Amino acid sequence: MAEQKKRIAVNAFDMTCVGHQSFDLWRHPRSRATEYNTIKYWTDLAQILEKGFFDGVFLADVVGIYDIYKNSAAPAIEGGAQVPVNDPFMQISAMAAVTEHLGFGVTSAVTYEQPYTLARKYASLDHLTNGRVGFNVVTSYLPSAAECQGLETQIEHDTRYELAEEFLDVCYKLWEGSWEDGAVVKDREKGIYADPAKVHPIQHKGKYFSVPGAGLTEPSPQRTPVIFQAGASSRGQKFSGKHAEVVFIGALRPDLTRIITDRIRDRAEENGRGRDEIKVFAMLSIIVDETEEKAKAKYEEYRKYVNLESSQAIIGGWSGVDLSQFDEDEVLNYVKTESIQSFLTPSPCRPRISSGRVRILPSTALLAVWARLLWATRSRWLTNSNAGLMKADWTVLTWHTTFRPAPSRTSSSSWFLSCKSVDATAPPTKVRPCAKACSVRDRLRLQTPTRPRSTVAPTWVSPPRQIPRHALSQTKPAAPVRMVAKCPLLGQ
Repeated sequence: MAEQKKRIAVNAFDMTCVGHQSFDLWRHPRSRATEYNTIKYWTDLAQILEKGFFDGVFLADVVGIYDIYKNSAAPAIEGGAQVPVNDPFMQISAMAAVTEHLGFGVTSAVTYEQPYTLARKYASLDHLTNGRVGFNVVTSYLPSAAECQGLETQIEHDTRYELAEEFLDVCYKLWEGSWEDGAVVKDREKGIYADPAKVHPIQHKGKYFSVPGAGLTEPSPQRTPVIFQAGASSRGQKFSGKHAEVVFIGALRPDLTRIITDRIRDRAEENGRGRDEIKVFAMLSIIVDETEEKAKAKYEEYRKYVNLESSQAIIGGWSGVDLSQFDEDEVLNYVKTESIQSFLTPSPCRPRISSGRVRILPSTALLAVWARLLWATRSRWLTNSNAGLMKADWTVLTWHTTFRPAPSRTSSSSWFLSCKSVDATAPPTKVRPCAKACSVRDRLRLQTPTRPRSTVAPTWVSPPRQIPRHALSQTKPAAPVRMVAKCPLLGQ
């Protein structure tokens, strides 16, 4: 019996910086990476992806500078390795305005956010995009991020996940429990926009957060955005099993990454969820041309522009290890750090990373460190990818483009027309939902998660507080205190 073909959902991967993961390729004369800080770059990219039948675009983010390599931020700054980096929220509304079905996964480091205000940001984007937003939950791995947020040291790895658990619990209460269905009545005759009896304070008091009041936003199309997660450590997998709807993994070899896919699905079952409730995004970096020879030549051309210093700076941040301390032929053994623990953890899923010589490690990051790098004709990569999807039990391919963005508005669609010809992708049609606007959950065929809608106080009760009467007070108000976080990178 012929092996069943699995339909491919496809997600793009980018970042609001010059050098995302193909470091120094911004130097290529045809690259538009230096336009990352313009609206046109992002609206062009959104239109390219929509025309090419992509299901979504996933935007990575960091809130610190890579300064572990050589104990300096200079290599990362010089090569533009994920610095400068802009806020990924800012361009989403513009991208949504020029598309109809493309979804948007936005990364936020919850370790340095407050759930009350971040919940409002995601709800606002969910309104403005008509339900096309996902929330990629990360805990941040860069020591410089912790220091510039006023902390003396990086918060311990598993503690960051404990904090993230409570962070999401607060968000769920704000998104799902604070405003009832039907709370917004919009009664023009009576002058009632919302019914106070159906808007509830969440009264959350936990180890890390205290949020007594009600959510600021009325229910958005999805209420809770699609929850993305990318942690591959054992603690990260436990977190994914409870919360994630989409899990992002590296994809160096389909037969080996099946191991981590099975572990993620096991964690879902341990939390009373079905194994198929989590979609697995496997990252590939694909270089396609008319012949394999041309595709390989394109790859070799790209390699001429990359810089080992930039990749060593990035690996320093990911691993927490300064590669400049070692000889090139030394084998780098596992070292426990508070950075991305899965990066150097011995694992059959990442043989070229977790057991490589120091001089080999930077070469893995030249064009795509987490991705399986493919160069082939359109038809050949499709055949290989479909076989990989079946073997690895991936659900979605995440396309990390080495060249930013695709050179023209037709390049991605011509690539995806070949997918359409073999019924590999799922382009929107008149007979299918998502022919026009639709939510991320609809587009990815995700189950709507069951979240409690009535776990908060049934009636509105404002907490007791003393209201200062400055107009009647004879006491001169104290001068405002300016709070400044200490940041070693700025010499403070």
